[in-house]
Amino acid sequence: MADPLPPSGPPVTSVEEAIARMQAIEQSLPAADGLACFNRMYLEVTQDVNSRLAQGYFSDPSFLSTLDTVFANIYFLAVDAVADPSKPVPAAWQPLMEARS
Repeated sequence: MADPLPPSGPPVTSVEEAIARMQAIEQSLPAADGLACFNRMYLEVTQDVNSRLAQGYFSDPSFLSTLDTVFANIYFLAVDAVADPSKPVPAAWQPLMEARS
């Protein structure tokens, strides 16, 4: 399935950058696409983490910010593989990517 996904770009380095990339993914896919549905859920979680970071909710905000961006970048690599068929989809993401309809 060749969708008009946004260009991959460099790895994100902040939660705000991860949110922006997820918003670009959301805007590029039909609402009923399985990847779009997962992305909406992941975006909501990431926005909640960002809000809690701003509130000082976490005892180690630096760690949480790093954890969030590392996981987001792993997700973005999987999205990039969907956009570029020459890249393999990581095994953990194959069920989602194969059942997008």
